Amino acid sequence: IGTILTRVFLFGLGFHRIRIIGRPVPPRLAPITVAIPHSSLFDMFLLSLIEPPSFVTRANNRNVPILGRLYEHGLKCIFVSRLDSDSRRRCNEEIMRRVSSDEEWPPLLIFPEGTTTNRKAIIQFKHGAFSPKVPIQPVLIKHYNRLNTLIWTENGLGALIGLFLTICQFNNSVELEYLPLYTPSEQEKESPTIYAENVRDMMSIAIGIPKSNHTFEDVALIRECKRLELPHETGLVEFGQTARPYSITYRQV
Repeated sequence: IGTILTRVFLFGLGFHRIRIIGRPVPPRLAPITVAIPHSSLFDMFLLSLIEPPSFVTRANNRNVPILGRLYEHGLKCIFVSRLDSDSRRRCNEEIMRRVSSDEEWPPLLIFPEGTTTNRKAIIQFKHGAFSPKVPIQPVLIKHYNRLNTLIWTENGLGALIGLFLTICQFNNSVELEYLPLYTPSEQEKESPTIYAENVRDMMSIAIGIPKSNHTFEDVALIRECKRLELPHETGLVEFGQTARPYSITYRQV
């Protein structure tokens, strides 16, 4: 019944044509689903059309009226504060616990970019989906509207304005493509970094969007630049690429 209600909800928002290519493998074969590019408030609803998943979401969403309770108690979502190292550690531990548990959990959906983007590049993947060393189900999200009201980024439309304009569109056309199961090699099991990067390479080629070395930390730096009334481009430093050789964390910047 959850999938039926989700489809009715999406139809009411103007998603009249949703094409699904392929089918997801059973959760026992791939307990984690990774989806890119994550650009919209609607992505998690679109990916609930086959089976409502649990997913990793930012801690602030716990306080959203109605949806917050649905995420926490209905879908058993994992909440994470992305700039808090303790919260990230607890999130990774919970992912590991669910993947290795004998309990029946909903499929776990993770947006490995860790934030929303404008779909012009695939930013670096976080390691949470890849640390458990299990096979994953990759999914591509493709939006086709000429007038793009769906993107929710730092300098884009606000959530409420984007929602209003999306509803005003005659039709919102989207395609979900379930790629074949990705099983990690022994080398990838030993290194979540290699595993994440190889999956990003594969998905970037499959969807035809180039990669970028930007990360969610670049978004946080942009917010800090705005607070200091600096040009927001000042914060675009490709944090992951810049910080890794020096073992610098966001908190040290």
